[in-house]
Amino acid sequence: MSKIVIVVPSYNCEAYVAATLQSLLAQGPALAEVDRVIITDDCSKDRTIQVARETWRGSTPMEVYDSPVNRGEYRNMNECIARLPAHIEWYLVMHADNLAKPGWLEALLERIAAADGKVGTICTSWDNLEENGMIIKGENRQPPTPERIVGNAASVAGTIRKGCWWHISSCATRVKTYREIGGLPPGFRLKGDWDFLMRLLGAGWDVEYLPRALMTYRMNPTGSSNISFRRHRDVYETISIMQRHHLAMTAAAVAAYHTGHLGTLGRRLVGGVLRGHFERAWATVPASFYVIWSLFKCLHEQWLGRRSFRWVSSSDPMMESQLQLLSTRMGRFYSEPATRDAYQAMVDAEASAQPITEGALRKAVLDAQPQTALEVGCGSGRIYKRLLSAGFGGVYTGLEMSPKVIADNQRRLPGAVWICGSGYDLCLPAETQDCVFSYYVLEHCAFPERFLNNLLRVVKPGGRLLLTFPDMKASHIFGSQALGWDDHTAREHVQSGRIFHALVRLLDSRFRLPCALQRAGNTVGPFPVNLTPQCLEPGIKITPDVDAIYAASRDEVRTWAEAKGCTVHFPGGTEGILRVNVLIEIVKPVGPN
Repeated sequence: MSKIVIVVPSYNCEAYVAATLQSLLAQGPALAEVDRVIITDDCSKDRTIQVARETWRGSTPMEVYDSPVNRGEYRNMNECIARLPAHIEWYLVMHADNLAKPGWLEALLERIAAADGKVGTICTSWDNLEENGMIIKGENRQPPTPERIVGNAASVAGTIRKGCWWHISSCATRVKTYREIGGLPPGFRLKGDWDFLMRLLGAGWDVEYLPRALMTYRMNPTGSSNISFRRHRDVYETISIMQRHHLAMTAAAVAAYHTGHLGTLGRRLVGGVLRGHFERAWATVPASFYVIWSLFKCLHEQWLGRRSFRWVSSSDPMMESQLQLLSTRMGRFYSEPATRDAYQAMVDAEASAQPITEGALRKAVLDAQPQTALEVGCGSGRIYKRLLSAGFGGVYTGLEMSPKVIADNQRRLPGAVWICGSGYDLCLPAETQDCVFSYYVLEHCAFPERFLNNLLRVVKPGGRLLLTFPDMKASHIFGSQALGWDDHTAREHVQSGRIFHALVRLLDSRFRLPCALQRAGNTVGPFPVNLTPQCLEPGIKITPDVDAIYAASRDEVRTWAEAKGCTVHFPGGTEGILRVNVLIEIVKPVGPN
């Protein structure tokens, strides 16, 4: 069974799709090595799908993913890759208005077969077919020796300077890579390929480049690229993506980059006036202000370095791809032995115990008298063992991300059900648990709202969802946020005579961080998450909440629950230690909300 598919994204390509598919059919015997060809159509209003079906006559099956609504090119691709069968490991892309040149498929299949586990994507050069029929030749290096671009910060910085040398059309990409880094970024129309490439390199995946023009890119006058250039959207998107990746560059390079785009807008202003395109000329003014604002923002973050608060709303669809990459990296942190062993030792240590909070949680679970109980983030099963000792007699299910931890639990505690997985993809049927609880898990989620929704889904009507988490807003502590110029405390700096460093650390911990946490809901948005947690820094010491990436607050979770029609209680009260270490009981309504 082949592990490779060809994906053909389409939208209103009735005039072009036949030629595109014919160019695929002309690939010869290599086409037989492909599992299937998938037309992923973004709700075309013309006869694109009909023409595609009429054209395809190959022995390789063609399948159509037909959307009832227009989602945009990047969401269209993301949903397509999410739907691929489990056995598919690589996909090749050829947009429905482009043309595969002879040897395109054979060359990519050959490189896929030779690729090691570090190669995330394989791309080629391409020709541009202009509206007037002129072809601008791409690269055809002799000999066409493949080039390897190593995934690291230097490659990210080089890609910012050069621009996007990777094109999603004509490339082959590993499905695992695409999903791991969050796919293409929703909200962009022109520069999503560029952002995707930089996230891929930044995540440590390598790129292989074939210096051969194996695809013809059609300059479609009705395409998003042409329309967006007229509105300077290319500049807006370029600068927006620069803000995501600028820390890979020096401050001088960041300043030069922004200055170059101001020059581009200046030339467009003059050109627009001379040609009588006054609307286009006037549009350069707000674009220029945006570039200037971005310059100061980036330089400020460059100066702050690790002290910068790179927080985003996890409910913002524009941040989805970055959050998915963060979620993947956090998953590795919790599941790979190198970090999991140190983390589990810290969690199970006596110094990390929270006897009052844990005792209140166990009492709330027992008071509910559940016949079925699910713990999400069960760790080594400590709470389960204490529930048994206190008389719990229901069916307990423990869910944890680490395969090693789950295997150990199955061996030591065979009386329970143990599942390896995460709160984002609970495999349990809806409304099957009398009680679902998690103990200091919510704050570690890149998608906290999605986590809450999934947990509530499996709670029976009238059942209980019990959560413990730190209220960052009340405690003024956000353990994953780096403070000061390094990881030394103010006391350690004073003892070493570094008074300035001690003052900076105190400024961050006593003023900047508390103020930022108080304002996070307004300045960042709902469910704020730290994109650069300390736990992902090389060589960081594993300490409590160094991995707590969601700036959790009692008020936000209560508001979420009440919006779902749930009743909210605080079984242990809200005073003392339970003022900052929240225990919240959410009772799911019976019947329609």
